[in-house]
This record gives sequence, C-alpha cells and structure tokens, in this order.
Amino acid sequence: MTDLKLIEVTPEYAGQLWQFRKEVFEHDPDDGNRFAGCMSIESASSAEKWIKMCQLRKSTTTCKQVGVDVPSTTYFAVRKSDNKLVGVIDLRHHINHPILGTWGGHCGYTVRPSERGHGYAKEMLRLNLQNAKALGIKKVLVTCYHSNKASEKVIRANGGVYEKTVVVDGIKIQRFWIDIVSNIKCIFFDIGSTLVDESAVYENRIGEITRRYHLNRNEFIAKVKLRAQTNPKPIISVAADYGAKIPAWRHDLEILYPDAKEVLQKLRQKYKLGIIANQDFGTEKRLINFGIRPYIDLVIASAEEGVEKPDSCIFQLALDRADCKPEEAVMVGDRLDNDIAPANKIGMKTVWIKQGYGGLSKPHSEEEQPDHTVDSLNELIHLFIS
Repeated sequence: MTDLKLIEVTPEYAGQLWQFRKEVFEHDPDDGNRFAGCMSIESASSAEKWIKMCQLRKSTTTCKQVGVDVPSTTYFAVRKSDNKLVGVIDLRHHINHPILGTWGGHCGYTVRPSERGHGYAKEMLRLNLQNAKALGIKKVLVTCYHSNKASEKVIRANGGVYEKTVVVDGIKIQRFWIDIVSNIKCIFFDIGSTLVDESAVYENRIGEITRRYHLNRNEFIAKVKLRAQTNPKPIISVAADYGAKIPAWRHDLEILYPDAKEVLQKLRQKYKLGIIANQDFGTEKRLINFGIRPYIDLVIASAEEGVEKPDSCIFQLALDRADCKPEEAVMVGDRLDNDIAPANKIGMKTVWIKQGYGGLSKPHSEEEQPDHTVDSLNELIHLFIS
C-alpha cells in the first residue's frame, strides 16, 4: 500500500481530527482503549488545543508541561489520493518508564471506524517503524490486548515476535518485539505461487477433473477453497474425495508474476538471492525462460538435490552454499508448512506471501507464524529496501 503517509500533527487537519474523534466515540462507546495512540484526546476541549499538547510532548524540555515524562511524536495517517485523515499513531522516543516498558510499548494507533478493514493499520505501523529507525531505536515494543486478534495480526505482519503476556488490572496484554536494525544478507524464494503464478495450472487441473468425472465445477472450486484453509494440497485432497486421478502438471501454463522481475532486480542490488523449492528436474532452464535467472545467485531445487521441503536439510544446504548464517537469511514462500515452519525452526526470518491457495491457509502453531506477511512481491521492497 503506497496511498498513505504519516505527517506530524498539524492544525491543518483540526477539522478532520474532530470528525475522527466523534466517529470513534460513536462507534466504540464502551471500548476503554478506543483512542490508542491519541493520548488525552477524549478529554480535550478542542482539536487545536490537543494538537498543541502533542507538539509540546515531542520535546524532553516541554513534555512535562503536559504531564508526561517520556517525549513522543504523534502522527496523522493521511490518504494521499484525497487528503483524508484515516488514523492517528504515536511514537514514544523511549520506554524507560514503568508503564511503557511493561505494557504500553513504543506506540499505539487508532484507525477511524469508517476506514477499517483496508489494511491501513498495517501500513501505519510499517511507516512508523521507519520513524523509529530514524530516531535510532533498534527494537520496538508493540502491545495489544490478548483478545484483539486484528491488532495481533497487524503486529505480526510487521515482524512482531511474541515475547510474553502480562496481566494488568485483570486484562491480558501481549508483548511483541520488532527488530529495526537488520543484518540480513540473503533472501531465498520458493517458486510456485511465490515468483511464478500457477493459477492457470490449477484451473486446468480443476477443469479436467470436473469434466472427466462429470462434477459441478463451481461446487468443486468452493470445496477446494475451503479445504485450502487446512490442507496445503487442496485440489489433490478434494479430488481424492471423488476417487479422481490428478492430471499431469503443466509447466507450460505457468507465468511469472508481473512484479517478480522488477522486485528481484531491486533486491539483487542489496542482497544475495536464492531459490529453495520443491520442483521437477529443469528448474534452472525454467528460470532462464522466465528471464529471472540472472538475478538469482543460488538455486536449490529438490529434484536435483535429492531432498525436499519441509526437510530442514534443504534449507541448511542452501545456507551452507550461500555462506550465510540462519539469522542472516530470509525465506519467502506461500506455504506455511513447507516454507515458513521449517525456516523458522532453523532460525531464518520468514515472509509469508499470501498468493495462490497457500494464501488461504492459517497458521496452526507458533512455528507456522511468519515474521512478516505480505500480499504481493512488491511489498518486499518496503520491507527490505525502503
């Protein structure tokens, strides 16, 4: 998402801020944490006075004038296309404080109710991590209520690693840490549904199965999508319900995702890039035909190596040949079972790319929790370059 920017609070948005405040009050009347990141806005007499208070909070020399010990910067999240204020987020300059260090954390954020569900919280936090990096903060503590699964998802998607749960006044609060300073040297990719779009192959398989066995295509597809939430091979699983044989895989129907080449070009300028994939013989040739082999330093394919994911040996083999430590490497893939879990287990960082049927799955264990979650390859630029 690129249609969002964070700007320090300014009177220019006073009118929109007061509308934001009214909307949150009306939508979340019973939520005691409804104005996370908007300190004291509930009791503020006007938008202008609250903005002035935020400006005083920014400095160590003036923050005590408004009753706080830790300086912080508050930002408006503004949509570029129409200049609309969609949320508020703050950044505490440090957390050397009994509350902030325990359960408050470095930042809080609120998205206006009418703009929720569009991924703005995830983008707001991502942009705020850049602000934290500019301040020299190396690790950011972000917290959320144990019951707030939406916020937990946002934090995890930005690299939040769960540490522990604390109980404050009977409320369970989860603590997550996000590393700002990266020592990443190598990024490894799966191929199918990661760099290569396999949609046409799946459609061909479904078409052949439903025609050959006289099945309702729409019903079959609906079952496949539902099965994909729990089974990494949903077409094969659903076909087995009907005793149907699976048609041969059609490599000729595979196409490169439109953003793949540009993303690899940009990442290659900063990182060593590799492949760790379960593939038939001929992976090198297929990568050449797709036009992306020049950007790949190392190809580890199961057919040629005689070992396949999720076996940790194929990941260790890739790391050894790349002369890279696990903590210096990232695995990008669409499968939680084949890509994310084994890479996590060996100590690599992980990015779950929600493409193909693998993107319909859900983590079923801590090992399957990715460090980052993205919806497209282009988002990797924001993670590893921007």
